[in-house]
Amino acid sequence: MAPQPWEDDMYDATVIGGGVAGLQAALTLGRMHRTTLLIDSGEHRNGTVPHAHNLVTNDGRDPAEIRRLAHAELAAYATVAVRAGPPLA
Repeated sequence: MAPQPWEDDMYDATVIGGGVAGLQAALTLGRMHRTTLLIDSGEHRNGTVPHAHNLVTNDGRDPAEIRRLAHAELAAYATVAVRAGPPLA
């Protein structure tokens, strides 16, 4: 298996999965000044549904829009790196 582009970097934390929970974890760690790597395959279980539910302030919002907004928020933190990675089973 070929090395991934982030394998030579050191991080305080690695978050695997770019769903709502993973995005929230990366944001929280970044805000706490922890260097964080978020690995996101881009394949999401809710990728085919039109609305997310039971997510405060975002109930009924398109999951892709939630991810887009979250990635924009993460971009404000130099402590957070987002990388594409293979999906994990």
